[in-house]
Amino acid sequence: MNKNEYLKKLQNENEKHINNISLLIKTLEFKIETLKQSKKKTDRICERFDIVCYDYNLVYEMQETKEKFIRNLKILTKRIEEIVNRQSRNIDYDIQRISSINDLLDTYEVQLNSINKNNLSNIEGLQLNAIKKEIYEKYMRIRAEIDRSILKEKFDRMQNRNSIMKALDNFFVLTEIRGKQKENLFVAIQGIDDCNAKFKEGTEPTREYKIIDIVADIDIYFSENRKARKYRESYNKLYELREKINSTFSIEKSDLKNAINEKYKSKLPMPVEKNMNKMKRKHQKAIEFLYKSGYIKTYEKVEYKSKMEILVNKIKLLSENVEREINK
Repeated sequence: MNKNEYLKKLQNENEKHINNISLLIKTLEFKIETLKQSKKKTDRICERFDIVCYDYNLVYEMQETKEKFIRNLKILTKRIEEIVNRQSRNIDYDIQRISSINDLLDTYEVQLNSINKNNLSNIEGLQLNAIKKEIYEKYMRIRAEIDRSILKEKFDRMQNRNSIMKALDNFFVLTEIRGKQKENLFVAIQGIDDCNAKFKEGTEPTREYKIIDIVADIDIYFSENRKARKYRESYNKLYELREKINSTFSIEKSDLKNAINEKYKSKLPMPVEKNMNKMKRKHQKAIEFLYKSGYIKTYEKVEYKSKMEILVNKIKLLSENVEREINK
């Protein structure tokens, strides 16, 4: 095969690579469109609940990097056409240049194929879990407003007892008991504040959240805390959140009933040591309140990672590689 024939062969290979890459890009574009529809769906839920979530669906970043890759690929294709169609020819240089480009295109083809093979069907599930995390934390923040206000009111009443009540406490040797009661109330208030401080909007979930568990918590809270209605503004926020959940998610009544029953079982009193005195029992009751109300929870942390960020970076790297070849 002479040099001209070999150059022609390289040109044919080049066209084949470009065609294959174009088909792979179309497959990627279909994947992007599917992810866009998913993102629109989850974004509407975020807007409805007025929440900011950790973003697993990087579809717009993927689209941007894909478009940049296409633009750079078109420039490279024009460079190849210029080499093929120019009048004066340095056959050895042209062979070397097109051969080098073909090697790169072959690599891009393999990498794009690998990107397309990655299954991103779990993205919507990951995004919905991030949404449920924010809904749960929104519920807990609203509930904390009410619980903290109730406890603070009790604490202030004890703190601001008038001189007559203090004299009676002293007469009946209740001063120490009142002090311990205030201490326990302070422990409960501090526990609520510590829990609230851990809620960070838009952070990645570290466990699975179930909407039915959130609804069960809210319904139990409504049934057990009638006096919370005194704090009308916060109570109404909680009621509105419950209504939004009900109109957004499908919840089977039988499943909700089972979830509520399971939660009631978990609310059984903590075991008490036989020799525990009254003051220690009161302190344990404060800690028990924090646990049962969800202000203290122990969960095994789980990494909820998606491959999407890696894939976006791979496409970005492809585009950068094409750009370097253009600028040679």
